[in-house]
Amino acid sequence: MISPGLTDACDRWLAELQAVGGRTANTIEAYRTDLLAFFAFLQEYEAEALGTAHIARLDTAAMRSW
Repeated sequence: MISPGLTDACDRWLAELQAVGGRTANTIEAYRTDLLAFFAFLQEYEAEALGTAHIARLDTAAMRSW
């Protein structure tokens, strides 16, 4: 399970990218799809519920494992 805090942080970041960065709706949706796939992988990789603390301590090994 992905924590509501992580989902909210992701949504805020994507909204910021669209508002300030000028990304299109299609780009934002593609980013969201990729993030959710990565979060699903991390949840399985970490074998526990995923929250913002996991992202804060994310290391290169976990990213390369994806």
